[in-house]
Amino acid sequence: MRWRNLPLCGRLIGMSLRGMHMIRTQNTRARRAKRSWTGLSLVLVGVGLATASGCSDGSGDADGTGSTNGSGSSGSDIGNDLSASGGSGNGTDGLGGDGGDCGGEEVTAEPVVANVLFVIDKSLSMNVTPDGFTDTLWDTLVESLGTALGAVQDDIQMGLKLYPSGDASADVCAIESGVDVEIASGATALPDIEDALASTSPSGQTPTAAALEQALDYFKDGPGAGLEGKPVVVLATDGGPNCGTDDSCVPAEGCQPTDDCGLTEAETCTVNIDGCGGDGCPADGSFCLVAADCLDDAAAIAAVDALDEAGIPTIVVGMPGSEAYQDVLDQMAVAGGLPAQGTSPKYYKVEDAEGLSQTLQDITKGVIRSCDIVAEEAPPDPDLVNVFIDGDVVPKDSEDGWQFGDSTNTFIQIVGSYCDELEASGASSISVEYGCPSVVIVK
Repeated sequence: MRWRNLPLCGRLIGMSLRGMHMIRTQNTRARRAKRSWTGLSLVLVGVGLATASGCSDGSGDADGTGSTNGSGSSGSDIGNDLSASGGSGNGTDGLGGDGGDCGGEEVTAEPVVANVLFVIDKSLSMNVTPDGFTDTLWDTLVESLGTALGAVQDDIQMGLKLYPSGDASADVCAIESGVDVEIASGATALPDIEDALASTSPSGQTPTAAALEQALDYFKDGPGAGLEGKPVVVLATDGGPNCGTDDSCVPAEGCQPTDDCGLTEAETCTVNIDGCGGDGCPADGSFCLVAADCLDDAAAIAAVDALDEAGIPTIVVGMPGSEAYQDVLDQMAVAGGLPAQGTSPKYYKVEDAEGLSQTLQDITKGVIRSCDIVAEEAPPDPDLVNVFIDGDVVPKDSEDGWQFGDSTNTFIQIVGSYCDELEASGASSISVEYGCPSVVIVK
């Protein structure tokens, strides 16, 4: 791939980013096609305005290509270097035109703020201390999450939803509406999140679908609906979702402690999946007699799908204890639009304490390498638009370059090898220029 410099003429929408950080599209412009993100950055620091200069001198023709394919006597050689021709130009306004002024009005691109809601499983099994851990899953999660969020508290907005919630001693599947900590700036929300985690003890079962449904309600109809920026859900769980109403896993003739619980129906009971069978069944009888213990996979996946349809991606983190539910968590990760990788496990699989800490830090501090851009306003002429990555022009090409993502012409998608390069390496800036004929590749 060869990116060449192009003089900045016309109206420039300059988007200045810190380090390798890239811009993520507004949720109203969410891409239809799901794409794996290698990580998630939760900060866009600043937006800068680039001053428009006039176009280069040269001999332009009516379609803006210039008699020497855009070279110009003293202008940019981008036309020759990309074998490019201009789009529908206005004679001297072409890339090789003779000094035409492409515009000069400056337009600001607004930064996108990440509003991250952490949906955390606090079921009774979080009291377990698995191999590779010196403390319980819960204590390790609390410490790791605090460290990860502390590192980005000045850069993101965050909130917390714990589940089950309410009186789990009376109802193991209890779930309350709303969230435990409202999304606010990190510096404001982090102390409240730490207090909420410190004052909570694991109990109850795993009503994952209901918790995700509450997250959607919060962003669509609750206080989260008025937030400016991009909503994101981070789900962390140590097991399979249950607490549904479907009794398909309950054996028709029951299952007693002396039975092997080997019935086909019982195989989708979370207690059986976790190891119940024969002498492993609880002394008071198998939980397989209770509909709430049936694997609630369909509802959990549907809840993630609903979030995605609303433009809210979900990142799935599976801690020790969730291994038996890999297929379900994989499906949830893919439905959420942000799988960890293309092969199984597709969710963020955690195997030890160090891995949990690193995973949470990667998620909260990783790089957005998005190929989507949202301009503040539509261009006066969609044929007079150019996109730049680190100052280098990207050709307009639906297979390898950029294209408009919707009919408003404000949503731009970078595709092909240019997108691959962004996702692999990131970039320090992206800008969109209005006023000069679009650079296209002659094929």
